[in-house]
Parts: sequence; C-alpha cells; structure tokens
Amino acid sequence: MVKENRWLMAKKNGDAVAGATAAPVADSLGQIREIILGEFMRASDAHFRKMQASFDAFKQETDARLSELEERISFVKEDGEVSKGSLQEALDTSQAEFEKQVKELGSKLKNDIKTLHEDKVDKSSIGEVFIQWGEQVKSR
Repeated sequence: MVKENRWLMAKKNGDAVAGATAAPVADSLGQIREIILGEFMRASDAHFRKMQASFDAFKQETDARLSELEERISFVKEDGEVSKGSLQEALDTSQAEFEKQVKELGSKLKNDIKTLHEDKVDKSSIGEVFIQWGEQVKSR
C-alpha cells in the first residue's frame, strides 16, 4: 500500500514537471511561428476573405439572374405570349454572361494562387530569420 502511494506520488510529480516544461516550449514555438509566418498568414487570410467576398457577391448576382430567368419562364407558362425564340435568346444571353463571369473568376483565382505561391516564404528566408533570431538570443 505504501509502495503504491509512493509510486502514484512520483508519477504525479513527474507529470507535473513534464507539463511545466511543455508550456514554455509550446509558447516558444508559437513565437517562432509568428516570427516566421505571421505576416504571410495574415496577408493570406485577408486575401482569402477578399476572395470569399467576391465569390459571395458573384453567387448573389448569379442567384438574382436565375430568379429573373425563372420569372420569365413562369410568365411564359402563364401567358404564352413570349415566343420560344425570345426566351431562348434571354437564356443564351444569361448563359454567355455567366460563362464570362466564371472565366473572369477562374482567371482571377489563378492569378491570386500564382501570387500567393510566389510570395510564400522560402527555405532561405526561414534560415535567415533563424540566424537573426539566434543572434538576438545571443546578444541578450
């Protein structure tokens, strides 16, 4: 019974020591991550939010056009006055505009991805940051 209690106390003390050393290490890693990638991550996040807003606006516009087209179809069913040709023309116009916007959005996304890829942090930049960080630590 006494041996078990000693073992449990030793285990609890060991866990406490391990937890105490893990917290500073995690904090240091967070600081290093912020130094190396912080600005890039914030810029990427802002760029992603901007792209998401553009996509949301595009979706709203597309939904509005779809709703308008559905109203035209409804009108044709109710009145029968609109000719099939004019409805097809409206559909073709809407489809052409939609395809144009999809191509523009695709081109913009490709350019944005290319820009993000070109602006990413490379290995030499990371090495330089570590060297500078090491020099700062040594000078303290």
